[in-house]
Amino acid sequence: MSLRIVQLWLCVIFLLPCSARAQAGEVVLPPLTAAGVARPSFEYTSPQPPDYLRASLEQVVLLGLGFAQYAANHDLNSVDWDFTYSWTGLRDKLSPRGYSFDSNGFDTNFIRHPAAGTTYYWAARSNRLSILEALAAAFVSSTLWEYIGELRELASINDILVTPVTGMVLGELTLQLGAFFDRSCDVASNRVLGALLGPIKTLHDLMDGATPLREERCDRYGLSKRGEHRFAMSIAAGVVSSVAGPRVAARALTRLELHTQILALESYGSPGEGVLHFMDGNVSELKLSGSFVASDWNDFTLRATVMPLGLHYRAISPDARGYELLFGLLLGTEYSVHRFGPTRRNDRYFELDVPGVGLHYRRLWGEVKLALEVQAHAVFVGIDALALPDVRALPAPPALPTVTRAEGYSYALGVRIEPRASLQYRNFELGLLLAAVRASAITVNDRFEERSDYARDNERRTLASVWLSGGPDSWPVRLTVQGIWLERWGKLGGVSGQRAELTAAGGVSAVF
Repeated sequence: MSLRIVQLWLCVIFLLPCSARAQAGEVVLPPLTAAGVARPSFEYTSPQPPDYLRASLEQVVLLGLGFAQYAANHDLNSVDWDFTYSWTGLRDKLSPRGYSFDSNGFDTNFIRHPAAGTTYYWAARSNRLSILEALAAAFVSSTLWEYIGELRELASINDILVTPVTGMVLGELTLQLGAFFDRSCDVASNRVLGALLGPIKTLHDLMDGATPLREERCDRYGLSKRGEHRFAMSIAAGVVSSVAGPRVAARALTRLELHTQILALESYGSPGEGVLHFMDGNVSELKLSGSFVASDWNDFTLRATVMPLGLHYRAISPDARGYELLFGLLLGTEYSVHRFGPTRRNDRYFELDVPGVGLHYRRLWGEVKLALEVQAHAVFVGIDALALPDVRALPAPPALPTVTRAEGYSYALGVRIEPRASLQYRNFELGLLLAAVRASAITVNDRFEERSDYARDNERRTLASVWLSGGPDSWPVRLTVQGIWLERWGKLGGVSGQRAELTAAGGVSAVF
């Protein structure tokens, strides 16, 4: 057994092809795919090669449309012009002072640019390019836009990173959702959802006469049984109380949430022993939530993660006893807006997780399952400076980076640690999640100034959640009670601030 564990970790570190030999009394299934590699996400009834020419042409079209929109907003965009349309201007832009962290608005940087990156990625990946090829195409298009499309502006460091990588995460996530419905049984709802979640891919498939390969055996809802999946739509009501910061009375809250998770690995949860490699974005997760206090909007959060490559090891007996380990590279992004208390001020937060790793361990005792998971990331964030209002009220406020002074947020680098645990018995689950982010502001390469005496901004964000859910086997309905702790802490120029809230809610979920 010890030799097998050593072999497994060699596979984890070097992603080498591995096989497992059975010992006496162990059951080994025949390999599901050649060389222990998971099936691709996009499968067709006949082979479909990648279309590099069409992918390139579509990148050019998207850049052209972007430039037309940019030119049409001359008065707005000319404010940021630093260079002329000339060889001298291009030379200056390519110099060490030709780039910076820009001072655009929060939503411009963290909604519009990720949306542009998603279209770049869609155009390439939907032409059946690999994940790495599609990400490279998005990087090239984003960089061309920064250096050619916006030739007269300083190249934006944050845009060159955020646009393609966030676009890859969101683009791959939606395409994985579309591919899930494309391979599920041939019913109207699956055809519609596959087209809505992968519109460019669906259009390309129609143009090429490509028919997705659908599975013949599905669950009672017509959904693919490859690996495991979870689709949960929830509504809950409860109260939210201020724990730190300005004290306010407890308020009634209504919370809506959508959670999707796809593990498109044919070996996941199945009896047998062995290692399966995957490199086609086979593991993805989406969390989308929002809440209202009385009739007033209170918060919105979107978090998406994709595991583009990794491996799955399992040692599970035919009576569903044993364990399995899932390990891989993890990329993620999060956009969140929250209001603490009755204030009208939004606490805005954006996060890009790159690089990161995910480790998931599951122990099975028949109908009892214990899952332990940890995600660890280096993060690039855009985050509102929590203590900024108090700093501005000082008689002599310290010098602040341009984006903090003008737009109220900071660019920062940090780390994210997210452990999870859940215990399941049939349709009952007890779960715990903790997500902690620590980040320090970036004060170099300012948009307008070069100085070293900027006030440093340090921010923390902590989320803890515990829940208990359950329901009958014959219905996809689960009753849930949940507690959520959300804390924000920030220190700017020696001034610190803290906000924390505790939410208790109960509701109902539809789980498929």
